[in-house]
Amino acid sequence: MSNGAQWFDTLFLIILENHGWSQVQKTNLVSWFSVNGTVFWSWDAAAHPSGPNYRALMSGNYWSSNEFDDVHRPNIGDQVPCFVASFKGQPAQRHNPFLDMHAAKAASAGSIDTFQGIYYLGMDDMNNAHSGPDDERLQIADRNVMEAIGSIVTPSRAGRYLFFTVFDEAFGFDWFSNHVFAAMAGPMIPRGKSVHSPISHFNFARLLYDNWSIDAPPEMMHQGNVYAGQKLWDLP
Repeated sequence: MSNGAQWFDTLFLIILENHGWSQVQKTNLVSWFSVNGTVFWSWDAAAHPSGPNYRALMSGNYWSSNEFDDVHRPNIGDQVPCFVASFKGQPAQRHNPFLDMHAAKAASAGSIDTFQGIYYLGMDDMNNAHSGPDDERLQIADRNVMEAIGSIVTPSRAGRYLFFTVFDEAFGFDWFSNHVFAAMAGPMIPRGKSVHSPISHFNFARLLYDNWSIDAPPEMMHQGNVYAGQKLWDLP
C-alpha cells in the first residue's frame, strides 16, 4: 500500500452536492459535527462544476473543467486501496473520482470492519443533495449522512479511522467564494473544535498523501502543500 499510515488506517468518505456554507447551517449533520467532531469554518472548494472538485479532493489537482475526464490521473487511489460503495444508489460517473481518474487500486471491500484504505459511501443524485425538489433534497442528504454516522461512528468500532464529509462545491450566496461545509470525526479527532485556518480541497488531498506516507505527485496544486505534514484538525 504505502510506507504505513500515520494517523488513520481507514477513511470513510461522503461527498455532498451543490450547497454553500450558509445554506446548510440548520441541518442535523452540522449540529452533530459541531459537538462530536471538528468543523472547518474556512474550507473552499476548487472550482465549478462537480468533476474538478472530486478530482481535487483525491489528487490535489482539478486537471480540467470537464465533468468527467475518464483518463488516468495520478491520484491517491493509485497507492491506497479504494472501494466505492453504493450506499444510497450508484454515484454518477462525475461523482466517482476513482472511476474518473482510473484508480489503480480499486478494491473489493470485504467486511467494512476490516477494510483499510478509502471507503467511499457513494450516493446517486437523488440522495446526495444534487437533485430533487429544493425543499427536500438537502433534508434527504442530511438524513443519509446521519444514518452513516449512526452505523460507522460508534463506540464499538475498533481501529484508527477518519469519517469525513464535505460539499463538493457551493451554490447560493457562497457561489463565488466556493465556501463549503466540511467536517471530520473519529477516535483521534478533537470533539467540538472549530478550525478557522483557510483550507481547500487541495489541502485534503495532501493530508491523504501525508497520512499514507506517499510522496505528493508533482502535479499537486500549490494550495495542497500549504499544510504539508500537518494534521488539519490540529490547525487553529
